[in-house]
Amino acid sequence: MALPKAGKNGLSKASRYYCNQYKVGMILEYYKELTILAADEKEAKHLAEVRVRSRQVRMLGAGYSLGDIEPILVEEVKQ
Repeated sequence: MALPKAGKNGLSKASRYYCNQYKVGMILEYYKELTILAADEKEAKHLAEVRVRSRQVRMLGAGYSLGDIEPILVEEVKQ
């Protein structure tokens, strides 16, 4: 079954009188890179997670709920 076409703005092209409201939950993943001053890699991972979680107030206000945080890269920055 083909999906109906949507407008460029993400709105339905159908008349609003023929539409119903739907609640849609999504899992969104994004990559964020931080520079952390830490004693070792383990501490750097921990501090990065604490920093991101402490700043989630804006995300909660926008309707996001922060779930899993998985550090996928930790490398020492050479100066």
